[in-house]
Amino acid sequence: MTQTSNRFFDEIARLMNDAAGVASGVRREFDTLFRAQAERMLRELAIHDWIVVSYLTILTMAVAMSDDSPVRSRCLGHVAPMLAFCVAVLALVRGGLVKDTFIGPLAYRVAVYGTVQISYFELRELLPLVNPTSLDAKLSFIDGRILHFEPSLFMDRFVTSATTEWFAFFYFGYFALLASHVLPMVFVSRRSDLVAPFALGMIFVYAMAHTLYMVVPGYGPVRYLADRYQHELPSGVWLNASDRHFAYRFRDDGR
Repeated sequence: MTQTSNRFFDEIARLMNDAAGVASGVRREFDTLFRAQAERMLRELAIHDWIVVSYLTILTMAVAMSDDSPVRSRCLGHVAPMLAFCVAVLALVRGGLVKDTFIGPLAYRVAVYGTVQISYFELRELLPLVNPTSLDAKLSFIDGRILHFEPSLFMDRFVTSATTEWFAFFYFGYFALLASHVLPMVFVSRRSDLVAPFALGMIFVYAMAHTLYMVVPGYGPVRYLADRYQHELPSGVWLNASDRHFAYRFRDDGR
């Protein structure tokens, strides 16, 4: 009986050792495969991939380090998923895991261009959150020294419903015009020799400008010189649309 028990436990120990060996081998294979995929992805990353990942990382870190508030939670819930989505798509596409010639390029372009474009609309709440200071006074002083007058105060005398809607229409229409030019180039064109430099230049300008907004915060003369205007901008279709979609949103404390 004792010998039978010993053989039984010896057999269990042998099976456990075999299982541990198999698990260790699977782990080594997984580690090797993971390192190979990571190295391939890093080799395949283009310069605009690095720009977008760096830009989204800066946004996410800037929001994460800001003061705790409902706005912070809301912004972090937007920019962090964009970063995760971008990294995941790059890992799948640049790592060669997505072979489909339609889904792969489409997902890649949405991840690289789409996240940068969408982040623009996050700046309404994000900029006052990550840097509540303002350089409007210094920027206005520079305008005065160079131009010797404040252009917005000069234009205040021409404020009417017609002129306000005129300029608001073209301001709002600028984004539609930009989209009509950019979207077909990014998502439809098959000329890689044109799309690659176009995307690089556009993404670099967008990412650099949005990052500088956080470093040099300013909300414009409409806010800084609000008490000096004699004519209030009249409500209108295009002005309301511009305010709703593009104007910066300030917190209750005025920042």
